[in-house]
Amino acid sequence: MLRITSETGHRILCVRKVGDSLKKSVYQLFTDLIEMYDLHSEFIINKTEKTFTHLRTGNMILLAGIDDPEKIKSITGITSVWVEEATEFNQNDIDQLILRVRGKTENYKQFIFSFNPIDVDHWIKTRIESIECIEIVTTYLQNAFLDQEYIDYLTGEASKNKYLYDVYVMGAWGSLKTGGEFYKGFDMAHNTGEYEHDPGSALHITFDFNVLPYVTLNVWQIEGLWAYQIDEILAEDPMNSTRGACVLFKEKYPVEDNAGLFFYGDPSGRHRDTRTDQGFNDYDLIYKELAQYHPVERVARAAPPLAIRGQFMNSIFEGLEPVKMFISKVCNTTINEYNHVKQNAEGGKLKEKVKTESGAVYEKYGHTSDANDYFICEAFKTEFDTFKKGSKDLKASEVKVRNQAKSKY
Repeated sequence: MLRITSETGHRILCVRKVGDSLKKSVYQLFTDLIEMYDLHSEFIINKTEKTFTHLRTGNMILLAGIDDPEKIKSITGITSVWVEEATEFNQNDIDQLILRVRGKTENYKQFIFSFNPIDVDHWIKTRIESIECIEIVTTYLQNAFLDQEYIDYLTGEASKNKYLYDVYVMGAWGSLKTGGEFYKGFDMAHNTGEYEHDPGSALHITFDFNVLPYVTLNVWQIEGLWAYQIDEILAEDPMNSTRGACVLFKEKYPVEDNAGLFFYGDPSGRHRDTRTDQGFNDYDLIYKELAQYHPVERVARAAPPLAIRGQFMNSIFEGLEPVKMFISKVCNTTINEYNHVKQNAEGGKLKEKVKTESGAVYEKYGHTSDANDYFICEAFKTEFDTFKKGSKDLKASEVKVRNQAKSKY
């Protein structure tokens, strides 16, 4: 409204996915604002066309639904767009709107997306992370127009429903559980947080060697029986190789800050194959690339069985084990996996397949979480072996000795 009344040369388009929903939402909002600020004399409101024209500047606000593509195409001279309830739109819808905003204008062009962050896997989240934009997060606490009855209802319902709490109380990207998740115990409220690199503590890095969509290198630190994932390095093309992942790691964690380095990962990386240089396996290359860190290998002889390691991870997430693990909120891909990886009929991970534009097929989920499975099951081998035996008891002396050994790194 400020730009409409203070600048000139504007035709601002406000859109919803379905045009019929505009009358009770955006149209009503603008009429309420005009009423609130006593601006009746400054605007002409066309109820039929649902347009608002500011008399002094000549600026217009136009409303349209993307479900009427011919109407959208007929609107010209658009200078800015407000996309209300943006999560209702697909990427093609937005691309078509972008095409409507073209040509020179005396003021800057602007796209405003307003929405509830309903799904951490939504395309909008990925798009936001890949472009330059300003992200403003608000919650009910910033909304002065809510009555106490609504606030009490919202907070009361959210206390019983984690999804409602994440999205509508905290303003965080939510994950709507649909059933069949592999990591049933994962809970963003309890298993994620703000965790940064401690230069005085050793780094633990863990690999998954799939080339597509990336080679995974997750970065962890350990404090006693508590483990913190502080970073995820996703080596995409053209760096999607073991060497490429190590190069990216060295750029972020210089050797002069090294307080010890341990590496873990998929045991199949010991095989020589076409992923690596002739005569080398993945772990040979890791030793070679990270030699100046004097790394220590902690790779299991064989991958732990999927079903049992999944049960172990879920038991950790649920707080039933002496081991505790936490994921930094900067590790978006890892968190996304924990929210979305499904379980197959055998109790393992359901490996959903997707295609690239060139037709290459790869697994959508499972890479960062696999790397973490290898790390947790090997770094806390005593606890994992105890879990496999069906006993949760851990001798206090074992914890004490192991903690003392780790404290020197």
